[in-house]
Amino acid sequence: MISNEIMCETYTAYMKDVFKYDIPPLEDEKRAGPIASTDQGNVSYVVPAIQPTFGIISDVSPHNPGFAAGAGTETSHKAAVETGMGLAFTGLEILGDSDLLPKIKTAWKKDVEGRHS
Repeated sequence: MISNEIMCETYTAYMKDVFKYDIPPLEDEKRAGPIASTDQGNVSYVVPAIQPTFGIISDVSPHNPGFAAGAGTETSHKAAVETGMGLAFTGLEILGDSDLLPKIKTAWKKDVEGRHS
């Protein structure tokens, strides 16, 4: 997964300012390494991408029938909606700021080239 730092920063700003989430810096994610496999990793080599996550309170891991109970709570639904809204706000900002998309694409190309060298 190649997380585009500019997109991450834009998304994080919305999540912190609008929804008051405490999101750790992208560097923390990079140091920790991947926590799961995802097809989004493949996508991130073709276009700039991010993959925000949100918490689901559960005593069991995903891909377990018991996880559905945690995913079905009001708290989990609220987190999913707020995450979707943060992504939508991020997309709107990218579309509305003519300087932002070229910066995102330039950073992404540099990141992809760095992975292939």
